[in-house]
Amino acid sequence: MPKQTKNHDGQINDLLQVLEISRNLALNQDLQTLLKQIEQAAIKVLNCERATVFVHEKKTDELFSYVTDRLENLRVSSDSGIVGSCFQSGALINVPDAYQDSRFNVSIDKLTGFKTRNILAAPLFSDNQHVLGVLEVLNKKGGAFDEWDALLLETFSAQCGVAIHRHVLM
Repeated sequence: MPKQTKNHDGQINDLLQVLEISRNLALNQDLQTLLKQIEQAAIKVLNCERATVFVHEKKTDELFSYVTDRLENLRVSSDSGIVGSCFQSGALINVPDAYQDSRFNVSIDKLTGFKTRNILAAPLFSDNQHVLGVLEVLNKKGGAFDEWDALLLETFSAQCGVAIHRHVLM
């Protein structure tokens, strides 16, 4: 994984964005809105082109994109692609070149018309450490995702996991 490239001021700004999302968790808002905010903050902080929250649906054993304001409805088997590998392993995955990774599911790019270059995926855990889904970010602007990006994504994914688990229990 590439080493950190952000300066101290940039890292402080990133952490302030994460704190803002944490504060929003305390507000009584619907899950769709909160996850959309997490996706938007992840795009901004991680300086990437796209972020998607995937949630596991037990009944069909599929991962689906939970934020529904996009034109495409993404739904994949829980063992398909990088997102499926992340879900199954419960571990962060950093892929610097998507098309060179045998796990990459090219059918999603074909469906969406989006060209994936690189991927950073983190599992979403419930309070009891059960994997609920995956937060995936695509196409770091200006290069590959680094160690700082991985730390930030793990933090965002922890926020997502808490939000999803809390709303499922309501």
